[in-house]
Formats: sequence, structure tokens, C-alpha cells
Amino acid sequence: MKALIFTDMAGYYGWGRAAGAYRIASEFRTRGDEVKVVDCFCSYTLDQIKQIILDNRTSQTEWIGFSTTFLVNLEKNYVLDYDNNEMGHRLHAAEKKDEATATSLSQMDQWDLFAWLKSIGLRVVLGGYRINGEGAANAIDDDNVTSMWGIAEPRFFGEDFNFTKSQIHFTDDDHIQENEDLPIEIARGCIFKCKFCFYPLNGKKLWEFVKSPETIREEMMRNYINYGTTGYMVSDDTYNDSPEKISELLKMYRTLPFENRFSTYARLDLMIAKPETQDMLYESGMRSVFFGVETFKHSAGKIIGKGMDPEKVKHGLLEFRKKYPDVLVYISMIGGLPSESLAEMEESFQFLTKEAKVHNVTWSPLFINSGSDMSLHADKYGYKKSDNDKRTWTRADGLSSIDVRDWCIAKKKEFQGHPGGWTFYNRLRNIGYDGQELMDLNFAEHTKNIVHKTNAARSEYIAKVL
Repeated sequence: MKALIFTDMAGYYGWGRAAGAYRIASEFRTRGDEVKVVDCFCSYTLDQIKQIILDNRTSQTEWIGFSTTFLVNLEKNYVLDYDNNEMGHRLHAAEKKDEATATSLSQMDQWDLFAWLKSIGLRVVLGGYRINGEGAANAIDDDNVTSMWGIAEPRFFGEDFNFTKSQIHFTDDDHIQENEDLPIEIARGCIFKCKFCFYPLNGKKLWEFVKSPETIREEMMRNYINYGTTGYMVSDDTYNDSPEKISELLKMYRTLPFENRFSTYARLDLMIAKPETQDMLYESGMRSVFFGVETFKHSAGKIIGKGMDPEKVKHGLLEFRKKYPDVLVYISMIGGLPSESLAEMEESFQFLTKEAKVHNVTWSPLFINSGSDMSLHADKYGYKKSDNDKRTWTRADGLSSIDVRDWCIAKKKEFQGHPGGWTFYNRLRNIGYDGQELMDLNFAEHTKNIVHKTNAARSEYIAKVL
């Protein structure tokens, strides 16, 4: 056993796996190393995790990996405000029996675990969304704990790794359920460079880190033969960044012996500018899409790198919803962007929930993340960052990140639509929802049933692991 990698499919409602941990494990597996992926990290007790490590460790085991995407926080001294801080909701939910997204490991448990691993001679590697430049510096103060942010594979495999030819290879040890919708990677990185974004692969060239249709087909066919998989959570930061890419993938999908159904990220403005791509995307099997709109204020959009006429975007969204009523539409918005007021945000909220009737809208306070242009030049954009917490700020007109956070929390309570983000179409398929039932699902009305089915699937998996 080269390594164990702990990740988490239970951070959301439904059942689905994250691509990252399985991709790294797969690369090791194709090179002859044994790597085990243990899902539902946040659902085990500290003692259970220790036992899993002891049961699987061999003399060849070098390190233990943890995906941090679904962990609340890795900073030792950071105290969550459960009542007012939305980030604390997940941990707070641990005491609610009707909530599925509880994190059982506290921050102190995490650090106790890292210390224990050091004591038995194993190194810790942290990766995932919550590890980025600034966060890593706060979280990691031990030479036994290493962080990986961005492209992790070259750190493991050197220049020998080729993303464009890589595939995710599942094993019996991964406990894939029959007909399970699975993650797949089509491309990595984003050709755009939004000013608030700290992602290390933004601004890539158009055809960089894009897999060939033949490579993707081979992976899909293997999963279809082995597990009956016909649906995918597609990892591609901008699936529709090129009409040519959409067209080539569609040609490949037409050769499959099954109807593909997938969820993905896409740019709404590109879809409006290239309307011919919409039918191609639908025929390809896109049934859930996550649009990063961010703002309907034109001046704010231009400043951050998204400057399409907001009226055109609104009209395009209404037309898309009318033309494809069976596509789940999730919208991401950012609160507190330059010059945008709470009143203007409210206007946008009413449009999205009452007129466009999108299935879900995620409104997040602006994070001036380390490494982004807005972080490097905060003053230029009219923001003053807090000395104590880089996630908090005050805008030149007096609006603060706290004001925006409170507004976002209130809107989240006001609008409880279809659960979550871009993967939920496939996650909900995995626990038995399909067809019109899936489309009509209302989170507020069906929470207990969704949670019950999620917990049942999770418990079945955990029982197999233990």
C-alpha cells in the first residue's frame, strides 16, 4: 500500500464522488502502486479513521492524503460562529438528525489525527479546494504536513505525467454501486482570468489540458461495461469554451451504446453568443448546468472580467429556461462586487427566483482570495482587507463583507430551491430520483426523504469500508 487518500462524497446531499482523489490514485495504480481511496471522510469518528489506517498500512505506506474540500476549516485557532457565519453551518448541522452534511471531525480532531500520524511515521499530504496560498500558510506549521494546490500530479510524478491521456480507473476496493453516475474529467483549467479568481490554472490556452474524445470514450465504455454507468459529473471549468470542442465530443457521444446524461460548468454569455451550441449541448446529454453569472450590474461585470450586457444575459437565460425546461439550472452570484449595492443585488435575486425561476442560486460574499488580482491590488478595486482575517473587507462606500454575508444568509433561507450545485442531477440520480420527479424536487419540501436516501447510501458504503 503506497498511500491512503481520504476524500468525501458526503459533503452534499445525494451520492457522488469527487474526481481529484480518484484521479491521483488512478495514476499511481497504472504505475503499479497500490493506493486506497476512502470516501465519506467526515462521517467517520477519529477512532474509526485511525483503525482504517492501521488495517491498511503496510511497510510500503509512505503517506496519508486528505482532500480538504469538504472540511470546514484547517486553521488551528479559527473559531466558527455557528449562529452568524454561513461557513459554520456544516459543523453546526452535526447536531441535527435531519441533516446529512455533518462533519464529525472537529478542527482539534484533525490536528490530533495529524500528530498521531507523525508519531507512527506517516506523512500527511493535504489537497483540495480549501488549500490555497494563504490558507495553507495558516493551516500548516509542521514539517510532517504538506499541502498541494493546483496541479498535484507533477509533484508526485514529475514531467512524466500527461493529463490529456489520463483516466480514472476504479477498482473493486472503491465499492462502486450498480449504475452509479461517476465523475469524469474532460478538461482542466479556464481560458478566462476573472479578477476575483485565485485558481492556479486560469488564463490557460484554449486547447491546453483537454482530453481527446477517444480517451474519454474509452473511460466511459469501461465504466459502462463494469458498472452500467450512463451518467457523469463532468469536471471541466468551462465546458463550452469552444464550439469545436462541443461538436467533437457530441460526435463521440453519438457512438456510445447508451444515452449520456451529465452535469457540468458552462458560461452563459458564451451560450448566448453562440446559440447553435445550445442544441449540441442538450443532445450531448447536458441535463444540469452551473452558470457563473456573478453579477447583473454591467460596470461591476466589466471590472471583474465579465462585461456582457446584463439585459442580453437576462433575456438569454429566460429563453434557455423556456427552450430546455428539463435542464436543471444553477446560478452562482457574488455579493459585494465593486459599486454593486444590496438593493441591486436584491433586484437580481428577485429576477432569478421569480422570473427566470432557476432551480438554485448560490449567492456568496466576495472573498478577496490570496493570489487573485483583487487581492494583490485591493486598494485599486476600492477594498480594505482586514489585518486579522483576509476574508473580511470594507468597501470604500462603507459596505462590509459582514453586511453582504448577512444578506446572503437571509436570501438562502428565503429561497430553498433544488439542492445545491452542478453535480446534484447526478447525485440525486444515484439515490433513486429520476425523470420528472428529479426535475420537480423541492428541497424545502423533500429534505427528510433526500437525507434518508443519502444516509442509507452512505451507511452502506461505510459498512463495506469498515
